[in-house]
Amino acid sequence: MNKNAKFMMKMGAIGIAVFLVYLAIPKINVVQSAVQLELERYEYYIPLEILETYVLEDSELYIQNNLGFRKIAMDEPFALENDTTLKIVQKTNFYKSEAITFEIKAIDTIPPIIVSDDSVVLGGGINLRDILNVQVLDYRYGEFDFELKNPSIDFVSIILGNFEYIINSEDLAGNIITKTIQIEVVPYTIKQSELSKIDIWVNQARILPEDFVPELVAMDATYSLNHETFLLQEPVRNAFDLLTEALFSDLELELYIENAYLSFESAVTSPEYQSGLSLDVVNNDEVDFKDTQQYQWLMEHAHEHGFILRYPEGKESVTGYPYNPQTLRYVGQEVASYLYQNELTFDEYKLMNLK
Repeated sequence: MNKNAKFMMKMGAIGIAVFLVYLAIPKINVVQSAVQLELERYEYYIPLEILETYVLEDSELYIQNNLGFRKIAMDEPFALENDTTLKIVQKTNFYKSEAITFEIKAIDTIPPIIVSDDSVVLGGGINLRDILNVQVLDYRYGEFDFELKNPSIDFVSIILGNFEYIINSEDLAGNIITKTIQIEVVPYTIKQSELSKIDIWVNQARILPEDFVPELVAMDATYSLNHETFLLQEPVRNAFDLLTEALFSDLELELYIENAYLSFESAVTSPEYQSGLSLDVVNNDEVDFKDTQQYQWLMEHAHEHGFILRYPEGKESVTGYPYNPQTLRYVGQEVASYLYQNELTFDEYKLMNLK
């Protein structure tokens, strides 16, 4: 047998021996697995605390960033701002190792907080949003310092008393928070700049200054069943003259005045009489005024002369006063016609047009 043949046989024997050794040696297997976790956004976490059940003595930890994975210590805190991935690489025994990937979903379950006064004193006819300081703050990095859009606030009352108003707010994750504000509605004294307006808004919650006296003129004594002299502002007197003339022209009926201007001290039933723009009317019969032809005519024609029925039936919760078919208020023809056409009370009109 030549040398080449012997060499080939020797190499073959070595190859067989190596193959048999390979078969006899245990293989090292790498096992891949993934775990899904949900953790609160904007918190700091220590990996060892949240992965404790998965960690072995020789485990290595990696955290994903924009460049791939970066090795970090098991006790190195990390901030969870967005979804992120952690990976543990470790040997489980001599021939087996594993890599566990942790897909962490950053969730936000903590509602924001509403910072405001718990209770307020609110003047009648003033919108709560004009006096209440409100701030909505969201949770971020352990502090409420991420400002959100402030909630919409819209509360106005012309009814005196105590009320509750609930503020609602929702953060970017859909968490909802509510806060109840205690409100005490008290009389608001109308400012000087409004006192000369024909459409001045007066009610139990919006009162005229005690010393306010408008420019007044005397009504003809024939308007009184008892020949009293009543006072009103001049535009009201002129408009009332035209109104009574039109009433007589249509129905040949008279209309008389029972109340007109009253001083602050005397206007106990309604502060509006102090304006010189309101009056109570009556006919010369004993019949309830609401059942008279004069009343029916006023319902249809008062607005043509700038007057409204101040306290209509069914609107007591809006006006704050009982139904009174006898009280007229002069607001000018334009406003009166608008209220008539839209079936609004004067208070509803003013509330709609608050700035």
